[in-house]
Amino acid sequence: PTRSRGLGDVYKRQADTAVYRAMDLSLRADGRVAYQLVAREVALGELVPGVKGHLNVRNTVAAAAMALELGFDLVHVREGVARFPGLEDRFDEIDAGDRLVVTDYASHPTCIRGNIRALRGRTGGRIHVVFQPFRYSLLRYLWAEYSDALRRADHVHLVPLDPGGEVPIPGISELELARQIEDRGGTVTRHATLESLEGALELALAPEDALIVFGGGPLFDVARRLGRSWSRQQVIPATTESTRGSATADGT
Repeated sequence: PTRSRGLGDVYKRQADTAVYRAMDLSLRADGRVAYQLVAREVALGELVPGVKGHLNVRNTVAAAAMALELGFDLVHVREGVARFPGLEDRFDEIDAGDRLVVTDYASHPTCIRGNIRALRGRTGGRIHVVFQPFRYSLLRYLWAEYSDALRRADHVHLVPLDPGGEVPIPGISELELARQIEDRGGTVTRHATLESLEGALELALAPEDALIVFGGGPLFDVARRLGRSWSRQQVIPATTESTRGSATADGT
């Protein structure tokens, strides 16, 4: 037998049966979640992942469990977890002044749900989600899960489905998804074009609000343009105030 045999039993999602668990989770101001790593009912110490959000607690516990079972030292495991910054466009924060803007290439409801939860702990404002469904078959297969995940946002912005080369499936579309989310208590706006989406978001997001964009490509371009715009809006008043102060000091 090898140390790696049976890792499926070593790390389980069920907290009461898992050999490795995360306990005493603490959300930090920058979005990272610190926790105590427990193995076989023994507290090993605190881990502070470099990747953000509660969703990544599961991922780092699984990675730590595998590394420790393979014989790696806890010190190196702790350092590795802390230093790993994550992948580009996976809960990737964009400088957006007094708004929080995040891009995420995720397309699975579990990721969507976890990332909305992560944002909920970071801001006192509203959470806006942009989502482009991908493939009719995927949307049909995870129909209930998508509507349940997306309804947790304060406002969902849907753009036309990307078929990925598939033929349409009757009853499966972003329109039907919007109705399903609304039936479950969510608020949804459908946007026919990226231009209308960008204009609507610029008006909808107030200071302290958060925006997370799920998808990729042109949708991320929209997020980055909005981030630049909001960053400039925050800088201009500070510059004006500084100029006024200088003028007063000079007596002019």
